[in-house]
Amino acid sequence: RNMANELDEVTGPVNTQGRDVNVIEKQIPVTIGAGSVIFEVVLWLLFIIPGLIFQLMKTNARNYLRHAGAAAAIPPSIRLELRVARIAVALRTWRDANGGEWPASLDPLFEGDASLLRPSDAADPFSPDGARLRYEREPDGSGWRLWSVGLDQIDGGGAVDAFHSSDADVKRSDFVFTSRERELRRAAAEATAR
Repeated sequence: RNMANELDEVTGPVNTQGRDVNVIEKQIPVTIGAGSVIFEVVLWLLFIIPGLIFQLMKTNARNYLRHAGAAAAIPPSIRLELRVARIAVALRTWRDANGGEWPASLDPLFEGDASLLRPSDAADPFSPDGARLRYEREPDGSGWRLWSVGLDQIDGGGAVDAFHSSDADVKRSDFVFTSRERELRRAAAEATAR
């Protein structure tokens, strides 16, 4: 006698491959009806497509919020550039009128009847308390540095310039301007071109 499983003594009739004919050879036919198709369409419409739309909206919102912080800095940046331009002109005018030396501080630019600047011209647009832009004459007297506290609103002493630093440093840096700004920018452009 040929048995599919020698340990099973209750096994009924088997086919030529040794499989039980009552279990293996009886198969229920499977048909896909309209109900199955409707269920699949409803599943897509109710769960999968809204999920994909939500994921897309979430990605767009994250990108918007990531750039919103930088966009908020545009108006103060424009005010900063205009104020620095005014101060640079006033510094050059003061230097030309005072024997070719740069002032030790910005104070002389606000003094007298013929003052070159108003106090609001030197207000730092990034400073939370409206403090004055920071100014320092070069130790050898050959130029000056002027800086804003920058996006982090912390005075870093103008040590790291946001205009000339990597993206990682920009959040922790000041906006620095110098009397040699054209020379620095030209040198940076030439170094990049090489």
